[in-house]
Amino acid sequence: KPPLIRTTPNYPSRALQRGLEGFVELSLTVDRFGSVIDPAVINALPEGILDRAALQATSSWKYFPAMNNGHANEAYDVRHRIVFQMDPSSR
Repeated sequence: KPPLIRTTPNYPSRALQRGLEGFVELSLTVDRFGSVIDPAVINALPEGILDRAALQATSSWKYFPAMNNGHANEAYDVRHRIVFQMDPSSR
């Protein structure tokens, strides 16, 4: 499921200046309160350019926690892809 609260990552200025677009695929753990813990990059293109911005953005995301028999549980290996695209008017 998508996050309840999702902040947009800051586009890295180095990538903007170079006109770079791409994506970052992340694996997250969602704790029993719906907070993201231990986000990890599993794939990125271009590598190493957009990773930090994606990781910083996910740190404030909130999800519905996974439920099992009425109890909130952690959810492991929640996958999410963040796409970085430049605004056509800024090119």
